[in-house]
This record gives sequence, C-alpha cells and structure tokens, in this order.
Amino acid sequence: MKNSRKMARVFLDGLTKTKFNKILDELNLSDEQKTLLTLKHVYRFDNFRISIEMNKCRNFISLSLQNIYDKVYKNFIA
Repeated sequence: MKNSRKMARVFLDGLTKTKFNKILDELNLSDEQKTLLTLKHVYRFDNFRISIEMNKCRNFISLSLQNIYDKVYKNFIA
C-alpha cells in the first residue's frame, strides 16, 4: 500500500460533509467516481458492499479508489 493513498484516505475521513462535497466538485470526478467516494467515506461501506451497490466487480472498485486517492493526494496534500 502506498503511503500517499493512506494519507489521502485519512484526509478524506477527517473532512466535514460540506468540505467533502466541495472537494468532490474541485476534483472534477465523474458521477460514478463521486458515488463511489461517497459510499466509501460518508456511508462507510467496504469495497465488497460498494461493488454490490454499484454492480461492478471488486477489482474495478479497488482500482478506481486508488486512482481517486492519487488524485486527492496530488491536488490537496502534496
């Protein structure tokens, strides 16, 4: 696991809902990515539950989250 992704997760977990929504808008994510990140950090679903809700495979969910965390780290932390 990359340390930068862990830092991005911790950063997102520490946000209020209004700041979280503002960051979602600033990242220019697709609707699917916004839904994925909301399920993960607002509703605290695990990857398996997200894959069921979104009807996607778990590998797709994991890779999408990795890409989103890299983008968060690049734009807000580094």
